[in-house]
Amino acid sequence: MPWLSTVHIGIHPELARLPSLSGVPNLQRVTLAWLLELRTLPSFDHVSRLQSLVLALMPRLEQIPDMAPLQDLSDFTLSRPIQLCCNGFRGVCDLTDNYCAKNPTSSIAAASCFIGEPFLGNAGTREAFNRFNASICQKMTSDLLIVPDAPTKQTIEMCNSKPFARCERPDGGIGICYNTRMQVLSCYGDDNYIRLRQHQIQKDVGQKCDPVLEEWLGCRD
Repeated sequence: MPWLSTVHIGIHPELARLPSLSGVPNLQRVTLAWLLELRTLPSFDHVSRLQSLVLALMPRLEQIPDMAPLQDLSDFTLSRPIQLCCNGFRGVCDLTDNYCAKNPTSSIAAASCFIGEPFLGNAGTREAFNRFNASICQKMTSDLLIVPDAPTKQTIEMCNSKPFARCERPDGGIGICYNTRMQVLSCYGDDNYIRLRQHQIQKDVGQKCDPVLEEWLGCRD
């Protein structure tokens, strides 16, 4: 597919391998997110025009191939739990770092130390990590490291197309009907979404609140 310029792959928690990039020479942007089993990426040898590489919520990612071919790269981001941030791939293994810690809530196993040479011995990869230091492996509070559940038929139906309604999660917890990452409206138990909507209501910003549906969030007539 020589015409392909953008790849965005997300919410495939069981995907363990990506195909070769040899057939997409004009690829310019790659975003990968919520890939819980992926441990490495295919070679960048054939995608020298790549400008943006964004990786998030990939807790088992242990290493990255040689980045020397990516001379046009202008955006490189690593965020949320990604074990190569702390498993020794960058030089020091620190399994107490929250990017490497076990997280049963999100079905993330504890990381192990990388046994290879830092950056696989690739100077181009080391240079890319140094150049984009401000956008990779930045420390976050532990609640932002939780991998949220994907919408299911049950969590979608309980919201009945009512945004910001109060809902009860399958685990018994209280949630909010919310749509995120361009997904369908679903029940989420993330307190950050609840606090965000409460803040919008308090500041009278965003979508006008419904005093019946959102009374639980502080909306009043």
